[in-house]
This record gives sequence, C-alpha cells and structure tokens, in this order.
Amino acid sequence: MRVIALLAVLWTGSAFAAVTDGLAAEKGFYTLYPDPDHGALWVKPRFEEPFLLHASLPWGMGANEVGLDRNQVSEAVLVHFSRQGKVVQLIRDNLNFRARGGFNDEKRSVEEAFARSVIWQGELKDGYVDLSSLVLSDRQALAERVAEAGQGSYQFDGKLSAIDWQSNKSFVDNTELQGILTFSGKPAGDAIRWTVPDPNHLTLVQRISLIRLPDDGYQPLAYHPRSGSFHVDFQDYATALDQPIEQGYQIRHRADAKHPIIYYLDNGTPEPVRSALLDGARWWSQAFKEVGIDFEVKVLPEGADPMDIRYNVINWVHRATRGWSYGAAVVDPRTGEILKGQVSLGSLRVRQDLRIAEALVGKAHHQEALNMALARLRQLAAHEVGHTLGFAHNFAASTQQDASVMDYPHPQVHLKGDEVSLDNAYGVGLGGWDHYLVHYAYANNAKERAALIKDNQQRAYVSDEGARGFASSEQSGNLWDFGADPLKALEQLLAVRKVALAHFERDAVGSGERGDDWQRKLTPLYLLQRYQAEAVARLLGGVSYQYGRQGEAFLGTTEVSPQMQQQALKALDNLLSDDVLTLPPGLARAMPPSGQDLENQAEWLPSRLGKDFDPQAAVEAAAQLVLAPALAPARLERVYQQAKGPDMLSVVNTLVLNRWRLSDASAVQSAVAWQGLAELAKSLPKLSAPAAALIRSELRQSASWLQGRRGDEAWRRQQREAGVWLAAFLADPKTPLPLQSTIPPGSPI
Repeated sequence: MRVIALLAVLWTGSAFAAVTDGLAAEKGFYTLYPDPDHGALWVKPRFEEPFLLHASLPWGMGANEVGLDRNQVSEAVLVHFSRQGKVVQLIRDNLNFRARGGFNDEKRSVEEAFARSVIWQGELKDGYVDLSSLVLSDRQALAERVAEAGQGSYQFDGKLSAIDWQSNKSFVDNTELQGILTFSGKPAGDAIRWTVPDPNHLTLVQRISLIRLPDDGYQPLAYHPRSGSFHVDFQDYATALDQPIEQGYQIRHRADAKHPIIYYLDNGTPEPVRSALLDGARWWSQAFKEVGIDFEVKVLPEGADPMDIRYNVINWVHRATRGWSYGAAVVDPRTGEILKGQVSLGSLRVRQDLRIAEALVGKAHHQEALNMALARLRQLAAHEVGHTLGFAHNFAASTQQDASVMDYPHPQVHLKGDEVSLDNAYGVGLGGWDHYLVHYAYANNAKERAALIKDNQQRAYVSDEGARGFASSEQSGNLWDFGADPLKALEQLLAVRKVALAHFERDAVGSGERGDDWQRKLTPLYLLQRYQAEAVARLLGGVSYQYGRQGEAFLGTTEVSPQMQQQALKALDNLLSDDVLTLPPGLARAMPPSGQDLENQAEWLPSRLGKDFDPQAAVEAAAQLVLAPALAPARLERVYQQAKGPDMLSVVNTLVLNRWRLSDASAVQSAVAWQGLAELAKSLPKLSAPAAALIRSELRQSASWLQGRRGDEAWRRQQREAGVWLAAFLADPKTPLPLQSTIPPGSPI
C-alpha cells in the first residue's frame, strides 16, 4: 500500500511539474506562468473569489466613425472562477438585481431569480487553467462595432492573432493580459479603407485586466437626481414596500485628506497642447482644496503603463478625422467607486478650433486664433477630467454665465467696433456649479448634502436625457449655445458672422495654404449659427423643469411664454432669409475647386457640382439646420397641445408654406421652400391624428392652389411642380421626398 501511495504522489508531482516546469513566474494578484513555446498562459484560479474583469484597447483603429480608440476602456464587470469537475468557468455575476441588507435566504432568492453569464470556459490541469483563449477572444465586441458603423463584415481570425507575451504583467492588485487580435473580412466603408493598411485584415491590441476588489473601507453614496453625477443603477428587492425599488450609487473616487487624487497626462502630448491640458485639468484643484483633498496633475513618468489600474490618465489620442473626446472610468459596479479615471482627448479638435478662429479673425491674427484654440483645450481638459471624477453634463450652465465646465461651450465671440474679437471667447477656471459638484460628492455628510441641495436649487441643471435630440423640450438645456437669452445671443452671433463673411475672401486663408483650406474654413463660418438656431427652436413649445425629489423642488413644467415663442418663430424665419443665407458677392466664384483629398471632405459644405463649390447646396444645408429642429414631430406636437404662443399651423405656414405663396422667389428662397416640404413630410407621419389632420388639410389647400398657378417663369413652374408633389405625397406617403443636401458635421468643437 505504501508503494502504491508513493507512486501516486510521484505521479501527481510529475504531472504538476509538467505544467509549470521551467516557466518564469510573474507574481502578483494572479501569478502568471507564461509558456510561449506552447501558447499557454497558466494561472491558479481561486474558485468563488470575486474580482473585476476589464477590457481595454492599448492600440486602436484610429477611425472616428468606429470609435475604437487607443487606450479606450470598457465597463468593468464582477466575475469569479467556478469549478465543475475538470471544467473551469468564468462567470459574470448579475448586479442589476440585489437584496441589500436582506437576510441570507432573501439574498439567495434574488440571486437565483435572475440569470448569470458564463463568459469563458477552460480545462483544469493540476490546479491550473490556461487563459490564452480568454486573451484571444473578442471581449469588447470589436467586430460587431465595426459592422454597426457600416464599415464591413469581419470575424475574429485566430490564425492571424497571438498573445502579446512581452506585455503580460502582474501587479499586487491587478494582472494584465494582452493579445494581438486580427479580424478578417470585407471592408464596406471609407473609414476602414483609409485607416487600415490592408482593409481585409484589421489588427488591434486588446488588454484583459483581472483586478482585485477594493477593501470594504469605501462608503457608497446614494444617488440623488440633483447631485449632477453619474451613477450605477440596480433594483433592490430588500427595500421597504413604501420605498422605490430602483436604487443607485453615485460614482466617485475614494478620496480624503490621506488619499489624494492624482492624474497623469500622456507623455506623448506635444507643446503647447501639453501646457494647456495641464492648466485646464488643474482647475479642479481649488475645489478639492476647499474640501480638504489634494488634487494633482502630473506628466506620466517615462516607462509607466497608461493602462495600469493605479494611474488616472489623460490620453492624447490621434484619429484620422475629427471626433469626440471622452472621460471614462473603471468603476466598481458594486459600490460606484472609481478605481481609474481614463480621459481620451482627440488631437484633431484643436485644429478645427483653430480653423474656426482663423475664419473669424483672419490668418493675419494667427496668434489670437491660437490663443482661442488653446483656451478651448483648457476647458476641454477640465470637462473630460470632470467626467472621470463622476460628474455628468450640465447643458444649462451656459445660461448662467458659464457656471460649469461640464457644459459644451460655444466661443463667445463679439464685435469690437467693426472687427471680430476673440477676447475672452472661453472662460477660465471652474464655475459655481462645479464647486457644488465637488462639495456634494466628496465633502459632506447626509445633513450637509441636504442643505447643499436646498441652497443650490436656483442653479440651472439639465443633463443629456433632457438636452440631446430634437424631441427635447427643456428650453435652457442646449449644446454649444451661450448666454441667458438665446435670442440676443443669436443676434450677436449673426452680426459676427456677417462681418467675418464679408472679410473672408481677403483675410481667412494665408499665403502658402492650399485652396482646399478655403472650404475647410468657410464651412464652420457659414454654419456658425447652427447651434444657436437649435437653442432658439427649443423655445417653440418649450418648457422649463428641475430634477429633484418631491418636497425639495417643483417637479412640474413651466411653459415658455407666448411672447418669447413668437419672437423665436420670427428669429427662425429670419435665419431662412436671403440676408442670412446669401454669400457675399463674388465669394462663391472665388472659392477654388476641391483638390487632392488629403482630409475627409465630409467636413466641407456639400456640392452637386463635382469638385466646384455649390452655393445652392450650402443654402440647403443651412436651411435644414433650422427646419429640422423647428419642425421636429415632438416640437410640432407640443406647440399643438400647448395652445399658447404661435399655433402649429402658424409655425408651418411661417417656415414653409408662406414661401410657396410668394409671387416670385430668389434662388435662396426656392431652395429653402423645397427643404421645408421635405422636413415637414418627414414629421407628418409621426404626429397625432388631430395634429396631422390639420397639417394635411393645410397642405391639401396649398397643393390645389399651387397646381393652379399660371405662367412660364421658373418660379411658377416650380410652384406647379410643388403642388403636384404635395398631391402625390398626400395620396401616398411613400412618395420620394425632395432631395436634401448632406449636412457637414458640427459637433464636437
């Protein structure tokens, strides 16, 4: 028996040694045993011990249309290893449904009521499992995201993928596994053909992070609608029956006098951008100083890994085209604690801001233009860092003297005499709302927080859900607007635009610049009114309201006054006038044709004239920027139901049908009139039956009148054809719409 037992021990030891013999151990949270010769990556799983799993992209694609950017992070999820015989499963726990504070059987009943997810499976060998297939898996749905962006159909190609052996690391609190993933397929869009050297094979680098759970010293903060924060949501089945089952925790860092918050700027950031980003990010230090917390921003040390969980990082990210910047975070989904802030700042945005500034003041004032662009970068750094501190957008702050860096700011350009001035185009430092955010999240106890909520009720706050999209109704929650009065701000902007357009041919393009630069600069200048136009359109059928809880604030809505709505309609009609939409004499002829496509021509005004500048298509694009928000279905429906201010048919007639009733029309008004019919036709099927009936009746009368127009003049012929089209559309809503131009991208600026 002793011989048999000894043989068993020797056999077991031999088997164990066969897995790890000669392999160098990378010690840390999960000790790694890399075996490059056999393509294995061994770890010893600790069964039923939860940890966080997180995927990121150290090496991106560079296409803004797809959004797979360098150093991009994804959601951290709670997982654990579970053993079923020789099978090891990696299970994602379901945190959407909980029983906080419940007894054990109550918690178990909730856990068992909702599904979990097995996200990976391997074979146990002598207590170890090979994670290579986890590393070489599409943990971020990369192929799916390429397809959703319309860039082609791709599949993971294991034959062209490999573990990045040099990048596997293990630290005390996290273990990092990296794979070089190739997706093979057929490209379908220009973005992937432009950014990938062989569009049939897209290769990215994905990192899988295994992260130790934080200790229990963090105290979660219950989410409040007026906190101005992001939050993790869940349903708590252990709440009292008279309390809401929907609960949430505010997202924030663990910080106090002993735990400073430190951010590191990507050491690949060049000057003068580097200094601007450091300055802007450091704006938060004063607010944190007020609550006794040190907040620092440094340059990332040479050789430090920006993906390491220990570093909050501001990344300077390059793409082939202009795109958004992001403030993301690795968050403990159990509590809302931020473990790592990860900012991604798109490098081409500053170049677009510089173009806008030079279009406004001329190439000769390059330094003034550069100062404005760098001022925007400072604000952008503060904004995105704010997101990684847990703070949400506040799109109403611009109505209260730029009360927050968490808004989307428009440059507050103005006239100084008869010249455009960029002085103080962007604010400096945090606003009052930002100080409130820090105090609420990081400083006070429950009683003090309640006082903060009460004391700050007059601060305007509208976040994404109340601001984005033409259906939004809150009058002050607008993107890229400025000023307390949107009508006055629009007047100011139009005055600046008129002067800048008059000087454009003479001043905007400097010696040595390519002819293409004319169009790149004219586009944002000609459409300078686009964001303020949407803010004015928001007044039609608009309301105001507050976030909060019953007893703390008025939770109903207040309609925009009839007088202001009428003024807004008049201002929108003016935006469609010849005076606003007609280019200065000679400018259209002076515009050179587009040359070699060195940049994405989607940034230019549209053209149906090949490479030549098309003033009519430019008018159509500008008209759509007014008509689309003003005639949006939800807006027309609100105007109809409010029964105050301009009635719905007054809006339709003022912006669309009255133009068709003109005895004669310029080329500009003709283009606007056709665009109005197209936008109205898109909205009509989405209106309630009573509202749609009124508009259909008005359109039917207009169709009859237009078809009866006589004469061979060009405008009379267009009127008759419009009548024929209207009659056909009313009989069959599937009738093709009048052709519309492509609107050049505006956001982000």
